[in-house]
Amino acid sequence: MTLLELVQTAQAAKPKAFGKITEKRAVAIMQATLIELKKSIQNTEEGEITLPVLGTFVAKKVKVKKEGTETTGRRVIFKAAKAKKKAVNAE
Repeated sequence: MTLLELVQTAQAAKPKAFGKITEKRAVAIMQATLIELKKSIQNTEEGEITLPVLGTFVAKKVKVKKEGTETTGRRVIFKAAKAKKKAVNAE
């Protein structure tokens, strides 16, 4: 999915949230947001970065064995947020 497709999908789902923002401007905002998220992930040696609607990025130090030597590396795992259950109207 491209950023434009993501913006178009979001605009269709929540048009009031975008107001009069053009698609081009919305893509630029989305790109800037994702760049900052990427920087945060890259700068986190160990720990979590949580975005409530999206999920959690977990950075861990790991030991990597390669060609008989052991080195320390970093692994980033993404855990998607659980979908909220909609209230069921029991009539």
